[in-house]
Amino acid sequence: THHVSKLMQSPSMQVDVAVSLFKKIENDFQSYRATEFVRAQMSAKDMCEEMNVDAVLQQKRLRST
Repeated sequence: THHVSKLMQSPSMQVDVAVSLFKKIENDFQSYRATEFVRAQMSAKDMCEEMNVDAVLQQKRLRST
């Protein structure tokens, strides 16, 4: 994302290229959320088991507006 940020600041940046870069970043974040977050969560649970600590992952409450 740092690379994209630098490209976006370029005076010669074209709108179609910018949109394409943002779509790629969006896909990368969705992929990360789908795979890497679950992997990190499993790793944290494994570490808790090794240390004999309860793995308490609280659910985030949605705000009511």
